[in-house]
Amino acid sequence: MENDEKFYLQMRRKFKDNFTKNIVPFLSKMEFERKKQLVIAIIITLIFLIIGLVCLYGFFKYWSMTTNAIRPYHSGRYNPGTYILFPMSLCFILPFFIWRNMKKSFEAKLKKKIMPVVCSSFDNLNWSHAYYPDGLFLSSSCAVPNFDSESYDDVFQCTHKNVKLDIVEALYSVRVERYGSRSRYYTFDEIFDGIVLRINMNKKFKGKTVVVPYGEIPDDETLHRLDFRDVSFAVKFEIYTNNDNEAAELITTFFMEKLKNLQMAFDTENVTCSFYQDSLVIAFETKEDLFSIGSLIERLDNNKPFFKMYNELESIIKLVDYFQIDEDIDF
Repeated sequence: MENDEKFYLQMRRKFKDNFTKNIVPFLSKMEFERKKQLVIAIIITLIFLIIGLVCLYGFFKYWSMTTNAIRPYHSGRYNPGTYILFPMSLCFILPFFIWRNMKKSFEAKLKKKIMPVVCSSFDNLNWSHAYYPDGLFLSSSCAVPNFDSESYDDVFQCTHKNVKLDIVEALYSVRVERYGSRSRYYTFDEIFDGIVLRINMNKKFKGKTVVVPYGEIPDDETLHRLDFRDVSFAVKFEIYTNNDNEAAELITTFFMEKLKNLQMAFDTENVTCSFYQDSLVIAFETKEDLFSIGSLIERLDNNKPFFKMYNELESIIKLVDYFQIDEDIDF
């Protein structure tokens, strides 16, 4: 334990040195770019709002000027004034998406330069953006639901104490068929938005064992429900497995205590984990965007978002120590 504390203290000092020497000078240069993007975003927003207000004025003006003699002519049809409603609505909605996309674009520029410096503070940590090749493995493990659409934000891969760890910020959706008044159409409904951890256990599991929040059922017909030996966890979680003996060895009181504390630490209601093939996969939805930096409205000389991101990374990597995965498979 003392060695672990020294190890993380050294990493934190290394990050502070890297931040001061390599990141701060870059942020000073990017501050002008931030102000430029902020001005552009404000101008675009004002243009759309002005157009929207003009459309709103035109709608009420037309409606008030329409005489009672003309209104019966439009009875049972669309009033021409209503055609203004659609572009008017767009003018009030589009600024939100424009701000979000500009913020994401600016953040991507920052991360492209900053993330390699951040990763160098850790041992064997690599960062990539918007791509993760093993999404189907995650859904096969039942840690996340089966999906039709996948997208990724930040993806970290590292080896900590000889344990391979993937940290994946993922968004999964399913294709849903819907029916309108005149036609059928499809939409994508979000089913998961959060963090997925894939931890290589250096051991091949004989079966699949999944722990899900109470009331949920994994997308695998080969699994059956297994009762908890400790009833205190049965009100919050359920176990599904296709190998009872292995599940009994894996899902111990120690492991469930750790999982419950993980749920509290990341302030999430839904935590799912799966022992599948050679990996422990843990998935949990988050209430905020983790690893986020680079707001358009905040000055870049505010270092809090960067140290917050470092703390988030460190806390997740510490899970290898927390679950004692590097020591023994028998939790």
